[in-house]
Amino acid sequence: TRPDGGTDFLPVGNTGKRSKLMTTRAARAAELLMNARTTRQRLPVLPPDAYPDDVEEAYAVQPAVRRAISAAGGGRQIGWKIGCTNETAQRQIGIHEPFYGGLF
Repeated sequence: TRPDGGTDFLPVGNTGKRSKLMTTRAARAAELLMNARTTRQRLPVLPPDAYPDDVEEAYAVQPAVRRAISAAGGGRQIGWKIGCTNETAQRQIGIHEPFYGGLF
């Protein structure tokens, strides 16, 4: 179980620096994001049971979504998108570093 007594951690790969962990909350986020994609419905915000606790948990959602997109016939990842590469943009949304995600 998690240190705070929450959901179980499930391994989902290795970043090269430390293992990424997939919580049931991250799995729920992946499920909701994939459902929004396939139904073409806007998902304004993740509910509390799917909202990541931290950046590492948020990044753990991406591999599950990539696998689901590919399995659903949505193609394969063709590249990466990097966002908020300057400090002004980072300050505007309250982060301390750029973020990235896969492109399909």
